[in-house]
Amino acid sequence: MSEQVLNKQQLSETEATVANQLFDAYTTHKSLTMADFDGQLTDEDSAYRVQRQLTALKNETVGGYKVSLTSKQTQDMFDSDSPLYGAQVASHFVQSPVTVDADQVMDPLAEVEMLFTAKEDLSANDSLEDLMRKTKVAPAVEVPDSRFADWFPSLSKYLVMADAAVGGYVAYGT
Repeated sequence: MSEQVLNKQQLSETEATVANQLFDAYTTHKSLTMADFDGQLTDEDSAYRVQRQLTALKNETVGGYKVSLTSKQTQDMFDSDSPLYGAQVASHFVQSPVTVDADQVMDPLAEVEMLFTAKEDLSANDSLEDLMRKTKVAPAVEVPDSRFADWFPSLSKYLVMADAAVGGYVAYGT
């Protein structure tokens, strides 16, 4: 493996500390302060390394991925020029009808979404017809939630990425 690839995978001490702080907030529901993290994550590689570590610390199967900042408007709000993603644990994908209690989240929002589930491997070369055949679609309500107090709409893009794209819960239908 090349040294460049290794460097992208290994956490720095700062990244490990941020991942541990996010995990602590995730488990205790004690919000972090954004200003305490200014300048700690300065690029996408660093933010995604923290996210991977946070996901590992959760010690739970990944149930799917949240794609965030899909519109120009939300990209502009978070100073981004493209969407980003966050790994979501399986227990946070819940079949509707369900109630998410206030003590299960920290600073949630609610968004109407669509849940796409791949029934077989997808390819970048798939046509729209291939994608329709290879996936199933369900209505969903996403409950984005952040480990940072007063995060919306001022959390930095890198902290959004590190915080698993501010993943909370996804309640989905059939």
